[in-house]
Amino acid sequence: MEIEEQFVTHIVKRVLRERGPELKSLGRDLSKLDKIAPPFPRISYDEAAGIIQGIYEKETDPEKKDLLKFEWGMDFGAPHETVLTNLYEKPSSCMATRPK
Repeated sequence: MEIEEQFVTHIVKRVLRERGPELKSLGRDLSKLDKIAPPFPRISYDEAAGIIQGIYEKETDPEKKDLLKFEWGMDFGAPHETVLTNLYEKPSSCMATRPK
């Protein structure tokens, strides 16, 4: 996971350095990307599943709730990863693996 963290960090820093102006012109907020640096927070699959379930139960918007449907054993989809990473200062910070 350390190698993956270094790889993601390198890619993000390079994109910011070489394409930051283009991203700004598209109206992108680069502040979260500026904060990317290892180590990333790590949580277990069980912890991530519990967090998603808690957020799902509290969600009142039916459309968002439908996107957050989750059963233990499923892979995390983009909506699940988004709600998890929004809990931390660093994007893509949850390193959770599904048990076998």
